[in-house]
Amino acid sequence: MSTKGFAHKLRSFLQAHNHLVVTGLLLIFLVSACGEATPTPAAESIVDEIQIAVVATINARETAFAASTATASPTPTPSFTVTPPPTSTSHTYWDHSTNYGCYDSEYIKDMNIPDGMVMAPGKSFTKTWKFENTGNCTWDSDLLIVFVDGDDLDGSDEEIGKTVKVNKRGDVSVYLTAPNHKGDYAGYWSLADEHGHIFGEWVYVEIVVSTTATKTPTPTPTATSTSTLTPTPTGSPVATDTPTPTPSSTDDPISTDTSTPTETPTLAPIVPPTV
Repeated sequence: MSTKGFAHKLRSFLQAHNHLVVTGLLLIFLVSACGEATPTPAAESIVDEIQIAVVATINARETAFAASTATASPTPTPSFTVTPPPTSTSHTYWDHSTNYGCYDSEYIKDMNIPDGMVMAPGKSFTKTWKFENTGNCTWDSDLLIVFVDGDDLDGSDEEIGKTVKVNKRGDVSVYLTAPNHKGDYAGYWSLADEHGHIFGEWVYVEIVVSTTATKTPTPTPTATSTSTLTPTPTGSPVATDTPTPTPSSTDDPISTDTSTPTETPTLAPIVPPTV
């Protein structure tokens, strides 16, 4: 080992291990004090052993430090892609549409029960959607609207109950009941053929069950009296005598002729003479 290398290692060792240096100097001082002024071979061998021990200790420390500061390869962290659930804030339905044979459909709009409608627990209601027949064959009345995912809200598969021709539209309904516990609920439905093979766009119903919602009472019809008009007979009118007014005493009196009548002379018949 060169003197320069030894000095460098010794300097590093002195900075980190002062107690070893002090111990070594004490040993050297004791050996020097016990011997002559000129170093003996035994003293030199002791010094050499101390130097070798110091160098070995320094090398061991540096090796341990290098091992502890070695950069370990980072373990890759697995990444997960979170797919957000479908949202109804913009009235966008799940992008799930596929035909089955000649059957296909397109969602047009909700006919009732807007998304997020607040309902009382246990309330029964009917949800209706409008579809368009975008397939190549007519929908018969025995086609189905079936539950496919989410909350079924006590609904069951129902026949559409009508015939819808190609490129025409029709309303389809399901009968549902709000749960008894408050919260947000959503259920997905789809059209299907008579054997249950689904096709077309999925649709959904979304409600909020709240105890603050009040059930709408069913109005009870109240009987009201209705006046009945009796028609007046339109037969021939009955003639009635109109009384003739009697003149009052204030009218002018009727004049009476009180004069003596003039006698009219009676002529005797002329009798012709008898011959």
